[in-house]
Amino acid sequence: MTLKQMEILFQALVLDILGYEKTGSPADYSNAAYAAVRVAWPIYGAPAWKVSEDVVFIHVTEEDEPINRQREVVYTDSGLYTLDEEISYTRVLSLNLIFYGPTSFHNAQLVRDSVFRETYRRVLSQNKIFLIPDIVAPRRAPEPFQSQWWERTDLDLSFNEKIKKTDEISIIEIADIIIITDSGKEREITVTAE
Repeated sequence: MTLKQMEILFQALVLDILGYEKTGSPADYSNAAYAAVRVAWPIYGAPAWKVSEDVVFIHVTEEDEPINRQREVVYTDSGLYTLDEEISYTRVLSLNLIFYGPTSFHNAQLVRDSVFRETYRRVLSQNKIFLIPDIVAPRRAPEPFQSQWWERTDLDLSFNEKIKKTDEISIIEIADIIIITDSGKEREITVTAE
């Protein structure tokens, strides 16, 4: 999945957990659902919201973990002079959710509890994304802004994503091998794939 596809997937998941109806475009902040659950870093910025409104921002990034660096490579014969190369690995995704509003802590706790439900686990597993169940409790961190305290709660979730990439590669059809002995004798051998 691309980063944009993952953002849309997680946005839809959070919308569903919080009970919003998904209609229209995710970029349309005039739609109540997408104004309430936003993907961070939109191209054209985002409209402001009131201190009394509940808003969630979604940040999706890849974590640098040791498991991300391990690759399994398998070659299978796919025909004359070609091989299929399959590279598979696990990518660790970080989903950082920032909740604002009077029910921010409740909403963060609701998302934390709901990601364990089979309904949401199934949606993620269909996309080869699996929850890492070691979840830190939501952190309440009110922010001062324009002489007011804005309720804020942060929740971090981590997921493993199974990645498989395949490519067809050409194999050597013919190779010339030159053997030189200690006494200086040379011998040339031609090997062909058959």
